[in-house]
Amino acid sequence: FSDCEGFIGFLHWDEPTENDTIMSKLADLAIEFDKIYAGTDVTYMNNLLPSYASYFQKESSSWFGNSTTLNKAAYKAYVEEYCTKVLSQVKGEKWLSVDTYPINADYSLHDTFLFDLGVIKSYAMQYGAHAHVALQSSGFKNDDDASKNRIPTEAEMRMQAYAAMAFGMDSISWFTYSPSGSDSETFYTFVDNDGNITDQTAYDAFTAVNTELNAIGAVYSAFDWKGIILGAGKNNDGLFSDDPDYNAFATVSGQIGDYELSVSDTKHLSSVATNKTNWNYLMGVMEDKNGNEGYVLCNYNSHEEDRAQTITLTFASNVTEVVIYRGGVAQTLSVSNKTLTVDLATGEGVIILPSKLG
Repeated sequence: FSDCEGFIGFLHWDEPTENDTIMSKLADLAIEFDKIYAGTDVTYMNNLLPSYASYFQKESSSWFGNSTTLNKAAYKAYVEEYCTKVLSQVKGEKWLSVDTYPINADYSLHDTFLFDLGVIKSYAMQYGAHAHVALQSSGFKNDDDASKNRIPTEAEMRMQAYAAMAFGMDSISWFTYSPSGSDSETFYTFVDNDGNITDQTAYDAFTAVNTELNAIGAVYSAFDWKGIILGAGKNNDGLFSDDPDYNAFATVSGQIGDYELSVSDTKHLSSVATNKTNWNYLMGVMEDKNGNEGYVLCNYNSHEEDRAQTITLTFASNVTEVVIYRGGVAQTLSVSNKTLTVDLATGEGVIILPSKLG
């Protein structure tokens, strides 16, 4: 495999179920794998189910009727079972991986995406593993479910990536489908089976996002993740509504323990606020090997309409200058009176590094 620059290891199983037989088999495979590849850089890996899989849903009934909700405890037990039974048998580099499909055709966001990111990262930290997520770059239409029948926009792809970085993902990849499937499914993608571009607009959007990520990869990788500030807005649709943007934050809130931070847990921040009361943001908190703090800021809201917002950072320490990475390009900005305003377009994310103290 030394001739293949992109090769790092094997994905043994995609989306194993919560099943003792499968988990035991994966553990046995890890032991056999180590016998073959001990002393090499070849990695053993499996990709876990997202929490919206039917295995982790529970039925409930009330005066309003029957409903299905996420069983958070069941999903966390599933991830922990994998860690204790399988990951513990991996002798080399350890990885926790999940794929997810957060972008809906109606522009809403699946409310388990942030929960998946948080759970995978927090368990990766606990068990000494790297965290990986496969993000959505395509869509599909099933005769029984048209909820996913479009390709995400450039802003939606970018938002997924910055959300993943805000949650400290060590690795990001994108998944797509072949352009055609069974009689009941049509897949929406931007290349055909021979690699020819079939949707230039979507292809260019995907290229732009990946070019940006490549430009900031070295900067992001220089930091260790410390946790995340969940900038949740208000439930604008009322008490009995289903507001996926708000629910995404409510679903992950309280689920990742000490990794859910407030500004008081940071070295430099006094407050973070948005000019849009009902909108959300994510702020990942990082620290490099010299103890320097940095932040990944993500404008995380659905994109049915313009969701531009302005985030105001007020520093507790006398920060006079920051370096901000926007669109993959670094820019130095002065900080006046300990206050920095950051305009974020729909789906936009930035990396902010306090670079000078007065």
